Amino acid sequence: ALAEGKDPLFLVDPVQTVALSQNMLDRLRQYHQRGAKIEGCTATSGRKFLDLRFYEDNFGINHVPKLPNDKPLRTTIHAPFFCRGENEMADALSEITKNHHAQPILALCPDDSSVKFFTKQLRSNSRVISDTNDIKLSENEVIRSKAIADPGVITLSSRMGQGTDIEMSDTLYDKGLVVVTIGTRERLARKQARGRQGRMGFAGDIQDIYDMNAIDSEW
Repeated sequence: ALAEGKDPLFLVDPVQTVALSQNMLDRLRQYHQRGAKIEGCTATSGRKFLDLRFYEDNFGINHVPKLPNDKPLRTTIHAPFFCRGENEMADALSEITKNHHAQPILALCPDDSSVKFFTKQLRSNSRVISDTNDIKLSENEVIRSKAIADPGVITLSSRMGQGTDIEMSDTLYDKGLVVVTIGTRERLARKQARGRQGRMGFAGDIQDIYDMNAIDSEW
């Protein structure tokens, strides 16, 4: 609209930062209690609102479209590995690191013990970052203090699968981040983990490693 000399049809200036106050949830509830119809629109449901039923139960919002990215998806989804036990999973992870040696790799594990096990298995690679819940650094501090986005660096983490933004340098625009999910994970958690790559128009790769022993035990 601005390029054509017309007034933009925005209720707020889209260039400005819009902050929602802490009482926004109470304000939404008031609208709902008065019988007002509310529709939601989000780019991400966020940590607290992973279950979209929260919107309907609290605010009567039963239609929450998620805005698509304005850039084409450049993600390559590779065939998963189906393994029997942690040793085979470690071999699969080692193969992935060799195939993507020119890219940073974020390998997401279900818990801290898995992170420590796979870190030990990859000890021959000096460019491994181990990120667990029991270290003193927050996720953002780890990202700022470590070379997570450097090519060839492997980050094993039990907590970076959601809400973590890893900025890539422009030199990696056509390569991007490799996201590996290790072990059986809840579907929504896996979906969130995959969203760490392919951001801002960058290319990216996804590969899953399943533990068939765990799947057999569960089902």
